[in-house]
Amino acid sequence: RLFHNRNAAFSRTREKLLAFYPEDVRRKKIAARAAIMAQAGQYNLLRSLRRGETATCMLAAARFSEQAISMIFLLNRRYMPFYKWAHRGVGELPVLGRETADCVTRLAGLDWTLGPRLEDKAGGIVETLCEAVAERLRAEGLSDAPGAWLLEHGPSVQSRITTPELLRLPVMLE
Repeated sequence: RLFHNRNAAFSRTREKLLAFYPEDVRRKKIAARAAIMAQAGQYNLLRSLRRGETATCMLAAARFSEQAISMIFLLNRRYMPFYKWAHRGVGELPVLGRETADCVTRLAGLDWTLGPRLEDKAGGIVETLCEAVAERLRAEGLSDAPGAWLLEHGPSVQSRITTPELLRLPVMLE
């Protein structure tokens, strides 16, 4: 009987997790994604372009892209698939899916060796998506931070978490 009760409890827990993350966990993940998108795309990508650091540009763009795709899966309340299917999958999502897939495709097609000459183009691609994400965060009541600087949206999203253990974690940590 004890075994049956444990199995039933495990089954109920599993069903809840398959439905999607608990809301506070989702918010924590969204807060971290916003902060890392800002760090990698809005800040470090542009700095590395100005310095002509090709490899760093590519790494920053890749990190931004992965975090952006993950953010959109979270906003759509869907689990992100394995990375090799994530780009195709994000394009099929109703909330900012097509915009995110287009952003990542455009970043992937840039010639990073152009360095500072690429700053406006890469910055524009990143900022367009960040503006859309910030707008969506406000529309869903997840953030009240102004503007598109996602580093400010991370703490705003995190402040809406009610689970004390999650609320105490650093914003970039999930």
